[in-house]
Amino acid sequence: MTILSMIIHCLYAVAFSTAVMVRLYSKARRWIQATLGAFFAFAGIKLLSSRL
Repeated sequence: MTILSMIIHCLYAVAFSTAVMVRLYSKARRWIQATLGAFFAFAGIKLLSSRL
């Protein structure tokens, strides 16, 4: 599992360091960050409002 994880993470690093992916991410960065921000805000609100 360790070797598999290392291989996958290396492949991610290579894939996301290409010029095409850098350009795509730079165009979509604002939407990605807004989506993740909304998700984590929702999750935080759910945690704060849950009863134990």
